[in-house]
Amino acid sequence: MNPVAPLARAVARAFGRRGAVTAVSLGENAVFRVDEVSGAVACVRLHRAAGHPRAAIESELRWLDALARDTPLCVPRPRRAVDGARVVAVPDPDGVWRWGSLLDWIEGQPWDPHPDADAQRQIGWALGHLHRHTAGLGRDDFARRVFRPDRALGQSAAVDFAGIEHRLGPARGAALRVTFERARRVLDPLPCAPPHGGLCHGDLRPANLIARAGGPGIIDFDDALFAPFAWDIVTAACAWLDPRRPPSAQLGPLLDGYRAVRTPPPLSDAIVDACAFARHLGVLSWSLGPAAPAVSAAVERAAEALTALGSRVGSVAA
Repeated sequence: MNPVAPLARAVARAFGRRGAVTAVSLGENAVFRVDEVSGAVACVRLHRAAGHPRAAIESELRWLDALARDTPLCVPRPRRAVDGARVVAVPDPDGVWRWGSLLDWIEGQPWDPHPDADAQRQIGWALGHLHRHTAGLGRDDFARRVFRPDRALGQSAAVDFAGIEHRLGPARGAALRVTFERARRVLDPLPCAPPHGGLCHGDLRPANLIARAGGPGIIDFDDALFAPFAWDIVTAACAWLDPRRPPSAQLGPLLDGYRAVRTPPPLSDAIVDACAFARHLGVLSWSLGPAAPAVSAAVERAAEALTALGSRVGSVAA
């Protein structure tokens, strides 16, 4: 039996929802589909125990509300519990309180993990609307973290260089550490405030997009943060960027879609390479965590891609 399913049902009840509760994803946050007796469908999200504090979750949900109200984007609109709260607390079997929320369900098909040029333009269009909307939002209004190159995947996901060196060998680990310092020198000056930075999705990869008529559905804003807009763009483009090729020739369709909404931020090859390196390094570090039993072929390929990308990082001016 799924140990967190009773918690998801408790969250659904707190929002006045009755119906079948089915697990969809049991990752860092557990996601459940609620098929109500009325025929309506909702999404219960059970936040990980050591994840964001309530204020950060509330901020994310307020942003989703504003995006649903103010933009043409399709995002999961949060709903309020019976007591009026957007976030409720439920105890897990160990007595640890977990935060839960309920959002509208977005129907559609999984996004192609290797998007073609038209799909890339749609991603750029969506990013343009996200960034145009957030340019008017300030840090004082939202309790979200601020981008740091060594914590590219989230507040608790700092790059573990010691772990990388232990799993991949001292020579490869040391080389990645040196290249990361070059990438940091490019990334540290990038602004996290308008006009070229602000509140970002932070993880707009194909797995967090839903293919549907009228434009992509955007889900999983859990990694939302204040960051350079270049970071958000490159994070999305990492799905198709070939690290062995200069990036300028690979971003055309995405930037065409973005320009239909707003002017892109500065995106020199040096900036794109540094962003991509930091992103891949964060993924590699996370994949080599204590729960990983062995170095998989996928991890080896990621390390090799980082080596190829690293040969360019910091070699040209930003």
